[in-house]
Amino acid sequence: MKTIPPTHATAERNIVVLGDSIAAGYGLSPEFAWPELLRQRLAETYPRYLWRIHNLSVPGDATPDAYVRFDAVRGLHPHLLIIALGVNDCRRAYSPVTARRI
Repeated sequence: MKTIPPTHATAERNIVVLGDSIAAGYGLSPEFAWPELLRQRLAETYPRYLWRIHNLSVPGDATPDAYVRFDAVRGLHPHLLIIALGVNDCRRAYSPVTARRI
């Protein structure tokens, strides 16, 4: 029996990216930011799904900045959340107490 791939997406999959300038694609055209490249690859590999990437990344954000946007993340009901932070955290001098809390 031959399996025929579907000609259109049958189910939607939501992915949220919460990150910094790297995830936002700072300095790039939107189609070259890695979240969009991920969406394209997923669409090629798993064509039965309609892949939606909600990129909530903000250049310059560190972990505490992104934390305040978690309500927006919840509202999108993601199947997957990708957190891409850390570079800007390294630039900031947090006290040991704050660093543990983050």
